[in-house]
Amino acid sequence: MPSFGPEASAFTRRSLLGERVRLEFEAATTDRFGRTLAYVVLADGRLFNEELVRHGYGRAYTRFPFRHSGRFRAAENEARIARRGLWSVAATGPIVGNRRSRVYRLPGDHGYGGVKETNRIEFVNEEEARRAGFRRAKRSGSDPQ
Repeated sequence: MPSFGPEASAFTRRSLLGERVRLEFEAATTDRFGRTLAYVVLADGRLFNEELVRHGYGRAYTRFPFRHSGRFRAAENEARIARRGLWSVAATGPIVGNRRSRVYRLPGDHGYGGVKETNRIEFVNEEEARRAGFRRAKRSGSDPQ
């Protein structure tokens, strides 16, 4: 999966330069690397973090629960369907599920191309995969084929 770091930085600069924002925190204010974890709240109440995801400049990292995880997942799904940013690359491909393990993978995930054809099922978006009873694969390792 390509990186959109420079594009995300430029978008952030264009969007926030001269703007007043406030930070909102969850219970944990830093991650294990000492980085500050905060929502950047715009004057109109929108979460800038969510806007980054909606425009395809980032992914909804939902491995750990957080207050707005549903909104971030929806923003990522919107960007994916509209093929914005990270999802605009032709090689993104469908979401691939394994019928046997009931696990799905996104393009760029470890093991994405390794599902045997007999076990393979494709989904248009994560919501469709979840409705079918599948769960997102962990970031590393592999599932039985």
